[in-house]
Amino acid sequence: GDRADAEVIVEGVLGHPGALLAGWAEGAAARVRAGHASGHLTGLLGGDLVTSVAALAGQVWHALGDDVIEWAAGDGGIWLLQSLRSAPVPAPVPAAPVPAAAVPAAAVPGPGDGARAPTTAAELLAAREWMPLLAATVLGRGEHVPGRPAAPGMAAGRLVACRPHERPAGGTADAILLVGQPLPALAPLLFSARGVIARAGAAGSHLAEVARSLGVPMVIGCHPETVTGPVPWTAGGWLAAVDGSSGDVALMSGTDGVVP
Repeated sequence: GDRADAEVIVEGVLGHPGALLAGWAEGAAARVRAGHASGHLTGLLGGDLVTSVAALAGQVWHALGDDVIEWAAGDGGIWLLQSLRSAPVPAPVPAAPVPAAAVPAAAVPGPGDGARAPTTAAELLAAREWMPLLAATVLGRGEHVPGRPAAPGMAAGRLVACRPHERPAGGTADAILLVGQPLPALAPLLFSARGVIARAGAAGSHLAEVARSLGVPMVIGCHPETVTGPVPWTAGGWLAAVDGSSGDVALMSGTDGVVP
């Protein structure tokens, strides 16, 4: 942005970036602020190159308003491949936790808890209108698991595990998707999902780019199973809230009182 101390996150790999874009490789990252770079990528590519990439990102921001770039370095130069403007981030949720009684059952559908998931466009819209309250409740009362930011915004919903080329149990229309790697084959699910948690991968992956373009919050490098156990999508279900701007994830069992 216009702030002199704005932070830029730079990701990269040595060699062909195909594995990173496809979601199979995490690559290395560095944070650049006020011309100073820190992180594993500086040791891999050198601090001067990383700060030059950050400067290029700043030039694109000022010229086009795009906040994400794809870049390559070679033959003594840095090349801008493409740029992208993330979808607008909705208004932030209330800072204070919301009492469970303030969230109606219809707004918090969950597997195995007796609540009915939205089945029409009107019901889905109504549920999404309540999502900021649900997110505030889960973030305020749930167990937190760290991750890394990939797509900005905040969302909450049922935690549903997804695998490429398989239909997730319970659908994805009101869900926070839990995936192993951010593979491109999962992109169609983002059109109806509320958010994404990926155990591995990079913010430069194709799936993260799709999430940013659709305004779907996404966190990577997060392992909810440290709280939920190895099978978080059964036995009553779990609710998840994701903050794609900070990388924070909070989890609550669907029987912990949020769902009557």
